[in-house]
Amino acid sequence: MLGTLLGIVLATGLVLVFGAVSNSKYTLENLQEGTATSQGSASGETEQGIGAKISLNVTKLNYLLAEAGVSQFNWKHLLAVSLGGALFAAALVQILFGVAGLSILAMLAFGLAPTIFLKGRARKRQRSLSELWPDLIELLRASVRSGETLERALAGVGAAAPQTVSSAFEKFSIRIQQGWSFHSAVESLKFQLADPVSDQVIETLKIAKDIGGVGVGDVLGRLSQTVRTEARLLAELESRQSWHINAARLAAVAPWVVLAVMALRLETRQAFTTDFGTLLIFVGAAVTIIAYRTMARIARFQSKERWLI
Repeated sequence: MLGTLLGIVLATGLVLVFGAVSNSKYTLENLQEGTATSQGSASGETEQGIGAKISLNVTKLNYLLAEAGVSQFNWKHLLAVSLGGALFAAALVQILFGVAGLSILAMLAFGLAPTIFLKGRARKRQRSLSELWPDLIELLRASVRSGETLERALAGVGAAAPQTVSSAFEKFSIRIQQGWSFHSAVESLKFQLADPVSDQVIETLKIAKDIGGVGVGDVLGRLSQTVRTEARLLAELESRQSWHINAARLAAVAPWVVLAVMALRLETRQAFTTDFGTLLIFVGAAVTIIAYRTMARIARFQSKERWLI
């Protein structure tokens, strides 16, 4: 009976993960509409605390997916992958080791893993874009100073940009050709780029479109210098501190690898199936999390936040 139940849980996890990954035909417009709805609900349901918090969390997850460069997915896909991964991991660990404490920890770890992965990917993408944007801003500045319209200037930036961001600019050009207003098209571009520097550039262009382009070249020049200086400083600091993060990860993972190897022995599994063994697993997990978070917080630098969204 237990084997059948574990098989069902294992299959359910696989179905949820596969369904979430394969069914990713979710347009940028749909995602933005859902995000806008969530924002409106969060502001209009202040009295309904639970509803407002759910809407706010949905909005944050949608922005996290965009910042990680996977805006074709939405929060439902992330939830399905997290739930499916948690069920799959719990069933697999239970089948392999038969230790309830390890199964619960595996379920929690794999349930949170997609969100943690997306946050790490978003930080790497932000660093990559911060190194890329100074040259793109200079190109945009030169186009504006030569008399190009903002629409054509952004299209020119997209033609010179690497593949990681060029598709967003190509979609912007397509929307302009389809008759979208500049503000609507540039808001979609801003949502897809999902980067603090991108927000600053796009908000500058929106103001220039409304009141005229006088001085926009000088503003873009100063912004380029600032972004270049920040990127250089951050890269130097992170290169010096990266070994702290790697040491923290190694120190956190090593005891659990040893425990997994030891759990292959029947005597060890029997010891950890007792109440004291389960308590020991949970206490060890809590100590590991606290120690890792402390070292990571000391070593990691705060990412630049997005204020213009």
